[in-house]
Amino acid sequence: MNGGTIDYEFSFRVKFSAVGPIIGRQGRVINEIRMISGCKVDVANISEDGATRNVTLSGTQSAVEKARLLIQRKMTEALTNQQ
Repeated sequence: MNGGTIDYEFSFRVKFSAVGPIIGRQGRVINEIRMISGCKVDVANISEDGATRNVTLSGTQSAVEKARLLIQRKMTEALTNQQ
């Protein structure tokens, strides 16, 4: 990302209905994930199949891994709260 650091990118798809917990109200959750991890987090507006959205994490490998874990935790919390 900046001079001397190794860039790393990881992309995955989430169901359209599961994007809410990742973004949060007024972007609060996604901004918190960005701040804590130091990772760039992009959620595509639309996908080819219309049922999923592509999430791309980019930054150092440790930042990407931290963001991935934070997102996974948010999605798990959301699933638990639905039950």
